[in-house]
Amino acid sequence: MLQKLSCLLLIAGLGLFMAGCKKEETTIPVSKAHFNYITGASYSVLATTTPAYQLKIGTTTTENVDRVINFTVASPTGAVEGTQYTLTGHTVTIPAGQAVGIVEVKGNFALYNAGRKDSLIFTLQSGVDPLLSNNTFKLFMRGPCFDGDVDNITVMNGSYPGTLEAGGTYGPYSVTVAGLTNPAVGAPKKATGTIANLWDYFGAVNIEFDWTTPTNTIVNIPLQQTNKEFAAGQPFLIRTSPTKVSKFSVCNNKLTLYVDIIVNNYPAPGSAAFYEQEFDIIVGK
Repeated sequence: MLQKLSCLLLIAGLGLFMAGCKKEETTIPVSKAHFNYITGASYSVLATTTPAYQLKIGTTTTENVDRVINFTVASPTGAVEGTQYTLTGHTVTIPAGQAVGIVEVKGNFALYNAGRKDSLIFTLQSGVDPLLSNNTFKLFMRGPCFDGDVDNITVMNGSYPGTLEAGGTYGPYSVTVAGLTNPAVGAPKKATGTIANLWDYFGAVNIEFDWTTPTNTIVNIPLQQTNKEFAAGQPFLIRTSPTKVSKFSVCNNKLTLYVDIIVNNYPAPGSAAFYEQEFDIIVGK
C-alpha cells in the first residue's frame, strides 16, 4: 500500500512538473493601416501661401523595413486633382522603425477664394491591410469665410459676452440670440429669432436675419414694445434705425446694430419721443 501511494505521488509530481514547464506561445499582432484614428477635418485655403494640409496615415505597429500604403481619392462635389487640388501622390511610405507617413493636399486658392467648397474622400486600399474602423477620411476644403455664404444660420444663436455700445465706451456685457433655424430648401434666405438684454436692460425682442443678397447680410428689429417702461404707462419701444443699415457676420459671430429707443405716450398719451436714436451696439463674442 505504501509503495502504491509513493508511485501515485510521483506521477502526480511529474504532472505538476510537466505543467509548470509547458512552453507558452506568443502571437505577433498583425499591422493595420489607419488615418491616425480620425475620420475627417477641415482645410481652409486662405491665401496662395496657405500651407498644404498634411494628412497622416499610420500603422498599428512598427517594422524594420519601409512600408508603402496605397489609397484612392474621390470627390462627391466634383473636385478634380490637378485643378482644384494637388497631391504628393496616391501612396505614402512609412519609414522603417516608424508608424506614421504624411500625404500633402494643396488647394487652389484662386478657385476657393471665389467661394468654391469641396470634399475629398480618401480610402485605404493595399500595402498594409486597413483597419476597418478607420479606413476612410473626409477632408472638407473651402476658401476664406464669406459672410454672404450662410450655410447654417444657427451659428448665430448663443451668448455674446463681449457686447459693447456707444462707440465702445460702455460694456462689455452679455446679449443672447436664440431661436434661429435654417430656412427650408428653396425658401427665402431669412430667419427669425429673439435677442435679449440689448442696452444691457431689455428682455427678449424679435429679430430678423436676411441674407437674400449675399453681399448684404441685414439684421432688422421690427418696431416693438419692450418689457421696460420710462415711467408708468410710458413703455420703451425699440427698433433698428431705418436711417442706418444693421448687419450680421457669420464669419466673426458679430452683429452691428443701430437702434432707436423710443418712449411711447411721452410727453402725453398718443405721442412718442426718441430716448436714443441711431444708437450703436456691437453684439460680439
